[in-house]
Parts: sequence; structure tokens; C-alpha cells
Amino acid sequence: MHAVGVRELKNRLTRYLALVRGGERIVVTDRGKPVAVLGPVAGADGRKPSTAHRAAALARRGLITLPHGTPDLRTRPVAIQGEPISRTLIRDRR
Repeated sequence: MHAVGVRELKNRLTRYLALVRGGERIVVTDRGKPVAVLGPVAGADGRKPSTAHRAAALARRGLITLPHGTPDLRTRPVAIQGEPISRTLIRDRR
């Protein structure tokens, strides 16, 4: 990741945009303090990254934990007596 001051960024914007197009992220500083991050907005093919790619990126940064294994699809619906829960919820919301 590169760091660049506002004046340097303004003077050589084309150069830094080329780095961003190449996938680099650039921290913009003002008087030595970080104020912004420039980074690519789309995948290499020009499309928005998929949800799976975004989730993988968040997992690499340690912000989320991806599920492990396969879901257990053998569960049965719970049978209850009386009116359906959906009607109860609608009635309670009124």
C-alpha cells in the first residue's frame, strides 16, 4: 500500500490512478495524517466483485468468519397447534 500527500497526488494523479487500476490501494495524507484511501472499485473485468469474493476479502482481513462444513438439511418443521404464527404476528403488530 502506498501513501501519498495531497499535493503529490494532485501533481501526479495519472500515475497514482494507474497504480489503482493495477489493484493497488493508496492512502492519501494531509499534513502527514491519513484522510482517505483510494482503491479499485471493480474487478479486473470491470464488473462488481461477487458476494463470495467480498466475503473472502473480509475473512482475510479478520472481520468475519466464514461458515465451515455443510448445513444440516435434515431438520423437520416444528408442528404447533392453534393459529399460525404469521397471523399472531400480524395481529400483534396492529
